[in-house]
Amino acid sequence: PAANMNVMVFLTYSFRGEIFFAALTKRTWCYVLCTLVHLGYSMYLARTDEEAPEQGGAGGVVMMYCLFFVGIVCARRLFLYNTKLKLHLQKQTVELGAVSSLLLVCYDAVFEVDD
Repeated sequence: PAANMNVMVFLTYSFRGEIFFAALTKRTWCYVLCTLVHLGYSMYLARTDEEAPEQGGAGGVVMMYCLFFVGIVCARRLFLYNTKLKLHLQKQTVELGAVSSLLLVCYDAVFEVDD
């Protein structure tokens, strides 16, 4: 059972799932809630683990979670910013294409009138 697992082994295995979950969730509050539940279970494991004091104990677990959380939230913000910027640039490209076509039509019309 997971209750007999070392807390650092648990954090190592569960961190991959946490990254995927953070990347796939649409709302940040869902990720925060699940991270708090995950932190609570990790704190329980740290208190029941005999090797935890050599690994930093409960304070070490909280510090790791703070670093994980800040890193993942920053990565989520960067992905969101990148996606919004990409959509904005696609919209601007469509608008510039329409204006370019309009200018070509007007130029052809002016050129025919001048002849």
